[in-house]
Amino acid sequence: MPINGDLWTDIRELKLPLEITSVLTDNELKDLLFRMIDSNYKQRPTAKDVLDSPIIREEVDKTRFLWKKCIDLFRFVI
Repeated sequence: MPINGDLWTDIRELKLPLEITSVLTDNELKDLLFRMIDSNYKQRPTAKDVLDSPIIREEVDKTRFLWKKCIDLFRFVI
């Protein structure tokens, strides 16, 4: 996150650059991102809230599954 300037001001006002918002097709993920950058820190989700959110949990589970498959494959090769 920039520390000052127009980009910083835009982000603080929840106006994200098009190169970020154009690739966010999932509304749940976009909502989570906006909550994470809320200027009121009391409104921001905790790290636990973020990790427990369904959209992040799903990606963590996919990654865990893929790592497990890679490890299993690596064991097979050795």
